[in-house]
Amino acid sequence: MKTGSDNLMAKRWPCGHVTGDTVTKHECVEGGSIYVREEHDPLAYSASLRGKHARWSPRLSVSGTGLKSALDRLRSRTRTRGRVPAPAVAPAPAPGPVFENRTHDLTSPTAGLLNAQGFVMAPPSPANALRLFDGQWSSRFPPPWGDLPAGKIPLFEDARISWLNEVAGVKNKTVLELGPLEGGHTYMLESLGASAITSVEASARAYLRCLVTKEVLGLTRARFLLGDFVAYLRASGDSFDIAVASGVLYHMENPAELIALLASHCAGHVLLWTHYYDGDLLAEREDSGSRFGPARAASFGGFDHTLYEFNYNEALNWSGFCGGGEPRSAWMSRSDIIACLAHNGFGHVQIEFDSQDHPNGPAFGLIASRER
Repeated sequence: MKTGSDNLMAKRWPCGHVTGDTVTKHECVEGGSIYVREEHDPLAYSASLRGKHARWSPRLSVSGTGLKSALDRLRSRTRTRGRVPAPAVAPAPAPGPVFENRTHDLTSPTAGLLNAQGFVMAPPSPANALRLFDGQWSSRFPPPWGDLPAGKIPLFEDARISWLNEVAGVKNKTVLELGPLEGGHTYMLESLGASAITSVEASARAYLRCLVTKEVLGLTRARFLLGDFVAYLRASGDSFDIAVASGVLYHMENPAELIALLASHCAGHVLLWTHYYDGDLLAEREDSGSRFGPARAASFGGFDHTLYEFNYNEALNWSGFCGGGEPRSAWMSRSDIIACLAHNGFGHVQIEFDSQDHPNGPAFGLIASRER
């Protein structure tokens, strides 16, 4: 589609624009229909090319030789009245593009970074990129980037990944990482010499933060994929030397399926760090009653187990929410997690980072491999 001024309309048929007292209208012919786009900023023609304050809507539909005369009649009405009258009944949605009337929120956390048009006018810096997600970062960046405006959790210097390297050896290995969050573990895996890292993240905001991390820290052997990792594993035929699933199992609705999928795609070692259900330990916590629903019997791939419904509650309201894709998930007991791994051929298990008093519920880490 083209746009142009009144004196170009005859030369650049079939598109042009007309201007009233307070409204700029752009007309375009597409698929036998005439669309009029209104802009409520009389000085915003150049900005309209970026879709500012604009909406395409159908005014009339014609075809064949009557197309030009219909557009002439439309222009005549517009020049006489200043604008095309709104129809009495709202028209059907236009098949063409629709642009939202949106400007940058000057009260947002990035108000000191972006101008009213959403541009960063300060000199380029890593901090600019991180500030696009002010208030959403969980991780603290490693030295010498520790002063960047991010979170507080040291996921870029995580002892769990160091432990994995001690047990399995990361150098020259291919790694599958589920739920990279902000790329902290990805950074460590590349620093430890992994030959290739495939990281799958379903949260759009977390995925974009991973891309910021990749650019700021200069990662070259990591590939971030946006989408559900269960769907990815169901469809993919890829195999990896190591799988890292830290902080994701307890966000699943069917955690036994994820364990089975990991076993089918990993030839070497699986690192799991997860919360688990323990009724006695959780009974000591004041918030357990509102977070956990009833237990239910479940079975997947011939493995019978028990699932405990977990509700995210108010955590869903945080812009940096890093849970699952549904408002609830299902937790397994510690013994069922270990038994499920064995059921899928990963019967050799080493356990570390056992924390019964973790603020979010009992948790432990394990590295599982096939029986030798």
